[in-house]
Amino acid sequence: RVRLRKHSLRTKKSKRQTAVAYTPIPPMPPISHSSSATTYIKKPMRPLTAYHIFFQIEREYIIQTIAGPVADKSIHANKCYLRDVPRRYRCTKLLSDWYFGPGKRQKRKHRKSHGKIGFLELSRVISKRWAMLDTNDPETKRYVTRIAAQELDEYKLEMKEYKELTKDMAAS
Repeated sequence: RVRLRKHSLRTKKSKRQTAVAYTPIPPMPPISHSSSATTYIKKPMRPLTAYHIFFQIEREYIIQTIAGPVADKSIHANKCYLRDVPRRYRCTKLLSDWYFGPGKRQKRKHRKSHGKIGFLELSRVISKRWAMLDTNDPETKRYVTRIAAQELDEYKLEMKEYKELTKDMAAS
């Protein structure tokens, strides 16, 4: 969320007429390590949950296994087969950072959509598979839960560092 600050602007015609303009306030004040350099401390973003990680890998699996023309062949350019994934996904091409949370993943180039399945239908299919995952594929459930736990532990360490840095900044 971005907090907004009110500024009143007066027009030349009348001093009584006022218009309100909103300007965003920067999230954190700068920390100066030297007189010329200013640095912003960026708060770590929350990690993906086990469901969101499952959504990512299942989305790739569905898109790559559904028959149909590929809209843009370059979408698989940086992807490769990974061995440390559950058996079901070993024939699915994935990015090396496929499970990374927001802010950690490399930004992707904007491309034309695959056009094989709409987002609404895709999310319905994946949510039904998630509901049955414990019984149908416990290996995948353990895998995504383990990754989510690792990401959460990493986030907690990052938050601890962030709080120490912001506490030091507030004290000075």
